[in-house]
Amino acid sequence: MHIRLCTVRFLKRHPLATLALMAFSFIGFGAVSVNLLMLLSANIRLLWQHGWLAAMNGAIEQLIELLLHGVLALLLYLVFKLCEKLLVERLSNTSDPHP
Repeated sequence: MHIRLCTVRFLKRHPLATLALMAFSFIGFGAVSVNLLMLLSANIRLLWQHGWLAAMNGAIEQLIELLLHGVLALLLYLVFKLCEKLLVERLSNTSDPHP
C-alpha cells in the first residue's frame, strides 16, 4: 500500500514521467495484445481437435503463456488508465496552485 501511494504521489508531481509511463504502457499493451485472441482461439481449437497429443506436444504450456500475456496486457492497460486519470485531473484543475 505504501509503495502504491508513493508511486501515485510521484506521478502527480512529475507529469512528464507520467506521460512517458503512459506512452510506454500504451505501446506495451499494443505489442502484447497483437493477435492474442487469434492465437488463443487457434490454441484452444488445436487442443479440442487433437486432445492429449496436442497437450503432450506443448499446447498446454502455450495456452498458459497466452493467458499470461493476456494478464500482462490487462496490467499495462490499467497503468495506462491510471496515468490518463492523473493527467486529466492535472489538466482540468482550474484553481491556481500558487495563490
